[in-house]
Amino acid sequence: MVLKKPVLKTQSLIKYRDVSLTHKINPRLKHSYIQINEYGEVILKTPKVSKRFLLKLLEEKYPWIKRTLQKNTKQKPLLSQEIELFGEILKIQEIPEINKILNNIKIKNEQNIQKGYDKFYLKKSKEYILPKIEFYTQKMQLFPKEIKFRKMKRKWGSCRNDGVITYNTNLLKKSPDFIEEVIVHELAHLQHFNHSKAFYELIEKTLSL
Repeated sequence: MVLKKPVLKTQSLIKYRDVSLTHKINPRLKHSYIQINEYGEVILKTPKVSKRFLLKLLEEKYPWIKRTLQKNTKQKPLLSQEIELFGEILKIQEIPEINKILNNIKIKNEQNIQKGYDKFYLKKSKEYILPKIEFYTQKMQLFPKEIKFRKMKRKWGSCRNDGVITYNTNLLKKSPDFIEEVIVHELAHLQHFNHSKAFYELIEKTLSL
């Protein structure tokens, strides 16, 4: 059995004039290709080539790249101009924190932009929710073993029987009243690990005081 030598592929971020490109080198390629995906990411695929060849190629293709990027921007903006926060729809420009995160993304594709939003909601969740948890733990005299935050699809929060509570970072999209209800809901599970009448009475009593 003859073992084939693995092909060494590399990838790097390069910049030509005002355009950032993802350069993928594959020695098996016979030709060079430039493509722009639906998210506006410019991808350059080449075999191993010289820097001189690369510069010549980019110089030739630069007008096409610019035209295509401009066309894609008009058809479908990659970055949303709005964001959900505390039950409201706000302009991205009004929130310096999210602006800073998004501007620091080197390759602005859908996946990286979503990670940027997730990073923002995680940071804001800790800043906003943790002090409220501290307030309600003292008020209810119920103390979780650990507090976690993560993005979840089907739950706003969860409480394990070992006292670990997890809150959905997407809670920050909801109104402050709703957020507080979820905080108290999960803390109440530390006393009533069910959805009994006593459980809901504890929630109602805590929120009404």
